[in-house]
This record gives sequence, structure tokens and C-alpha cells, in this order.
Amino acid sequence: MEEQEISTQRAIEVTKEYFAKLKGADQTLGNRKMIDWLEFDVIQTEIQDNQHIITCELLSNLYAKNKERYNISINKLGRITKVNKEQNGQRLHQFNS
Repeated sequence: MEEQEISTQRAIEVTKEYFAKLKGADQTLGNRKMIDWLEFDVIQTEIQDNQHIITCELLSNLYAKNKERYNISINKLGRITKVNKEQNGQRLHQFNS
């Protein structure tokens, strides 16, 4: 069975699901998912070298005022291959799978 390539919209959903799990924000608080309380925003999407590159920001936790910025690389099959955390335009942390 051949796997289908994912759309940019699905890559955004994969990114949001990743952060919901990472931040423990996959639960519902009131009538909203906690990830939505973290103000998850997509800044930019692009496709490079058969990878979806999603640039996003979200609050570091429910009580924070500052947002963290990440660049997430997702292959065409929907698997996260790289996570970069940025601050002031510089890469702080990188995870490669």
C-alpha cells in the first residue's frame, strides 16, 4: 500500500498535535483545547527539499507572556524530521530524527 503525501494543512495539524503533546496541552480546558490557550500561531509555511517547513509561535506555558518560535520540518509522509527553537533570530536547540 502506497502512502500518500500530506498537504500543508495536514503538516500544520501535525505540528499543532506535536506541541499539544509536548506541552501537555492535549486536554480540554473549558470548551477549548489547552493548545489553543497557548495561542499557537503559524507564521509561515513553505516546502523545501520535499519537506514542509512550518514556522510557528506559542506561549511557553499557560501563565507566560512571551512566545517561543519554532521551525518544524515534516516530510511528505507526515513525520517530523527536525525541530528548531529560535530566539532573537538565532537557533537555540535542534532535534533531528
